[in-house]
Amino acid sequence: MSKSDGTGTRPKSSTQPNDSGKKNDHGKLKPQKKKGRGKTPNPGNANLFSMILDGEGKEDENNGEISIGGVAKQDARQEAKENVEKILNAFGHKMYENAAVIYAYFNGDVAATLLPKFTTEYEKRRAYGIAFAAKRYEEVLKDVILDSHFYSMYSKFEGQHNSKVMVMLMDYFDHNFRFSDSKRKVIKPDTENPQELIREIQDAIVSHHVHICASFARCRIRDCAVSIEDLVADDGKELHTYAHHQPMYVRINTFKATADDIVRILTSEGFVLSDSVKLLELTGKMFRIDPHFDDLLAFSNECKDEIYCHNLISDSWLHPQNKAKHLVVEVVKSMLVELAMQKDKAMNLVPGQMATFLVTDGDDVLLTNPDSGSLSAHLASFINPERKLFICGCSRGLQRELENRMATSGVKNFVMIEEPFTNVVHSDERLRKVRIIVCNVPCSKSAVVNPVDFVLQEGNDAAKLLVGKIDVGRQKAIISDESMILKHAFTYTHVQQILYYTLSVNSAENEGLVMSVLKEHREQPTVKNPFQIETFLPDLVSNLRSHIKEAEGGTGSLFARDDDKYLNLKPSSCMNGCFIAVLKRQYLDGAPKDAMDRAGKKGAKSRVYKKSLAQKQSKDAADQEEEIVDEGHTAKETESKKGNTFQRFF
Repeated sequence: MSKSDGTGTRPKSSTQPNDSGKKNDHGKLKPQKKKGRGKTPNPGNANLFSMILDGEGKEDENNGEISIGGVAKQDARQEAKENVEKILNAFGHKMYENAAVIYAYFNGDVAATLLPKFTTEYEKRRAYGIAFAAKRYEEVLKDVILDSHFYSMYSKFEGQHNSKVMVMLMDYFDHNFRFSDSKRKVIKPDTENPQELIREIQDAIVSHHVHICASFARCRIRDCAVSIEDLVADDGKELHTYAHHQPMYVRINTFKATADDIVRILTSEGFVLSDSVKLLELTGKMFRIDPHFDDLLAFSNECKDEIYCHNLISDSWLHPQNKAKHLVVEVVKSMLVELAMQKDKAMNLVPGQMATFLVTDGDDVLLTNPDSGSLSAHLASFINPERKLFICGCSRGLQRELENRMATSGVKNFVMIEEPFTNVVHSDERLRKVRIIVCNVPCSKSAVVNPVDFVLQEGNDAAKLLVGKIDVGRQKAIISDESMILKHAFTYTHVQQILYYTLSVNSAENEGLVMSVLKEHREQPTVKNPFQIETFLPDLVSNLRSHIKEAEGGTGSLFARDDDKYLNLKPSSCMNGCFIAVLKRQYLDGAPKDAMDRAGKKGAKSRVYKKSLAQKQSKDAADQEEEIVDEGHTAKETESKKGNTFQRFF
């Protein structure tokens, strides 16, 4: 293993560049076609950047310029180099400082309000990645520090600066005992944001290098471990393996672009559309349209950094979103379609103004928890513009963030409610047209495969839940909150359907909680029309289960329970785990199935009554006319008799 000289230089590569950097007979780079919009440099797969840093590009002898992309300008070379340097600076001192703050937050030493802000998603991804890794291997790092007597030699770093030592040591281990990015193998000195303390810790770890390596070797021998991964407890190993293979899912914002538009832009930038390739076989810059959803793209795990930094993401043409949440939206769509069909059925029976009332009344959706706003924006994007999405629990600090997210997504038909869902009464006049409630409860997130991706997509709020095991007290509090939310949803008498959704593998949060709360609800004597579990999208659920089983080699344990009444998926390499149950109001005592049927029935009776009334009035008029005619004939006969009598007397 060669040692770094600390100068930040990189040895020249002996490998030949790929097709994008082939040289012609004169030693210049061959001109390339101009790439499309939105390309962000990525040191992981940009061979041109490596050649620039290595000095492999040949300059023109006449004017000292290099031919790049068909443009012979020295400025192009300098700009490309500056872009690379800018990305590499994300691995400097500031990155370690931010990762240390996040790690301290995981341990409860820092408040959530003090979490760092990031200028790019790339920096955020790296900082959270190191912090999560340090927490995952925390016990191993502590053993190495203790066994190597690191704090005995450098006592000034113990205590207050322990979090910095932990994250830097994790990065040191992660890259084969070097402070480096996995691609460059050499740390770039931070000249923009130098921090003397970080440099001192770095120098201390390098000076203590022999003792740290020896301690690490002793730990492996003690536990008969082949690698550092074998030193970690079995809990979470399976999820860690899944995270290395799980593709990155991105939703297309259909308000701004179509799937064809996005595919055309991506393919023009070197991405490869491979619909014939299975999800887990995507590599490099390959992507495909998801086999279950037309507006969802799946990218190779290897190009995550480039996608997160892409202009299509920053311009809100694409939204990173896990597939489980996309499935929730698809179920809500089916609910709204069912309501529309019921209204259409009632329209054929209900006359006049009552039909207009039925069309304009109802179909609003209520979301119990705003989360990061990704689910809110997705739901509001397909709800009829004349309908509304009510979002509960929008604190004042969150409202501006949600408004910005909705504005960039192009949706306007939403109403934010500051009060938590459990504090909003069912008689609230604003919610009188709500027919569907989506209970996206704040669960334990135990079915999330990749915590770093989840934080990037959903925000920092769930970060603590994604670290290690949840203690018993916290688990009971989560279950209590979930139960309270579902019970409160049952109190809305005008609501017809409820969707309950979690990202948990704990049965006490899923089917166990739903069955318990539902049983209690149905046993209440005051409830006339209770809820019951209803099947949903049977074809999609069946295809999804079959697809995951096939991708995972037919593993039957991927499903907590193969029940058609609800969907309960365990985490896998294909997607995060999730639990979805649909509860539909049941009408008893001989009443029709739903409110629309009752309205239709009422309308039919009204039409029959009006028809019979009109027939009766018509008949009465005819009878009256006949009486008048009869009276006329009688009067004529009387006059005729009188005339005859008069003639007889005179």
